[in-house]
Amino acid sequence: MRLTKSPWLHLLQAYSAVAHPSKNPSSASGFRSACSSITSKLQIPNTTPYFSTFVPAGTNLTLPDSNVTCGTPYQIVPADLCRIALYVSTSNRSGINMEAWLPSNWTGRFLSVGNGGLAGCISYGDLAYSASLGFASVGANNGHNGTSGGAFYNNEDVVKDFAWRS
Repeated sequence: MRLTKSPWLHLLQAYSAVAHPSKNPSSASGFRSACSSITSKLQIPNTTPYFSTFVPAGTNLTLPDSNVTCGTPYQIVPADLCRIALYVSTSNRSGINMEAWLPSNWTGRFLSVGNGGLAGCISYGDLAYSASLGFASVGANNGHNGTSGGAFYNNEDVVKDFAWRS
């Protein structure tokens, strides 16, 4: 399955409307309500949105679905933001989990955070840091969960997700 347009581009286009509803970016309640409805506006092929939710600054966000090898199971949120999680199916036996942290004080800048080595972990610390600086920040699990290469065994599609689709 080939995406003709990056899921991140779809998200940023939808977010642009959320961050500046009716050219009034200072409207906190407008940002919250727009955030909660953003997933209904996303029309991304082969994609399933999990949620979009407003998270206020200072929240100690629990990450129960984070693989234990990925590190800390929580993250302090440094700025008011819209948190969006989605799944992109890349084949009939693989896919990529993604998150976007879109701050209410968006500066118009975008940053895609990465992983290291074989990591299949969304880098929540990097998402938090870049969102605190006003970046629309996104990260992915590179098509597998955790820090081992076990998911690659007998599944060439997961290797492709890790190598170039993510």
